[in-house]
Amino acid sequence: MGIQEYAIRQLDNLTVRNTDDGKKFIDTSRLDRIERELKDSPYRYCEKGKLFHAYARVPFEKLDQDVIVITSHVDFKRGTEKCFAKVESDAMVGTFDNSITNAAILSLMKEDPLPRNTVVVFTGDEEEGSGGAKEFARLIRKKWKKHMKAIVLDVTSDGLGADASFTIENGCFTNDKTWGRKILSWAEDQKENWRYVPYKKADLQRSFIKDTISSKNFVKHRAGEDEAYIFKKKDCPGFSFCLPAEFMDPAGVLAPDGWGMHSPNGLRVKKEKYFRYIRALREVILVASAA
Repeated sequence: MGIQEYAIRQLDNLTVRNTDDGKKFIDTSRLDRIERELKDSPYRYCEKGKLFHAYARVPFEKLDQDVIVITSHVDFKRGTEKCFAKVESDAMVGTFDNSITNAAILSLMKEDPLPRNTVVVFTGDEEEGSGGAKEFARLIRKKWKKHMKAIVLDVTSDGLGADASFTIENGCFTNDKTWGRKILSWAEDQKENWRYVPYKKADLQRSFIKDTISSKNFVKHRAGEDEAYIFKKKDCPGFSFCLPAEFMDPAGVLAPDGWGMHSPNGLRVKKEKYFRYIRALREVILVASAA
């Protein structure tokens, strides 16, 4: 089975309940499916917390000193009761916040081992308090004493009008501008469209960002707070690598919080854009690991 076919199949497999109460997982249905899929993969080591499952190719204590942490949250917004995935001829529709990036990174983990210093973390409580990211950040610093750089995977409402294949959001590069410049330079070199969404508007005026990114790729409003903020508070540089998706309930009429991202009507993503995102994700991980 090719990676594209596998990535589509995993949308149906992973768009299931996985719930927590902000302190621990209550239902691990999606995490259990991820674990089954990875049994015959290079990711043989799994560290489980109350609100995260982390995977690596080597024992965690033997990881390189500098670690690339990739997070992809497994929780729905509380109150989003319905979950579904439907494949159309040229697109997919479903409650993909955030099963679609779970499926994307799982596809890469199965298809082609990521760099040895990569840890993939499936987190809980992202929609409410980012408890999974907080718990993992404490553990890797205190128990294994590693230095982290983070890539947070999520869906976004930005970049659709530009037909962007991905967005880079919440670029918290303060502690490592050299690394940030390499990530942004890679993005600028892509033939496919992309967009940069800052974690604060003043970010767009920072010289190393203005000198690296074309102004046409700027989104001038700030990004929504996510796990990249959590890692920033732990002195860990990071950014969000997001997949643009169309809201099927744009006004969020049916959403528990009034935002279409969390509507039970779900999101729509074109197949080709999904495949382009996965290809770009593989590349940006390689760049982030080598930088």
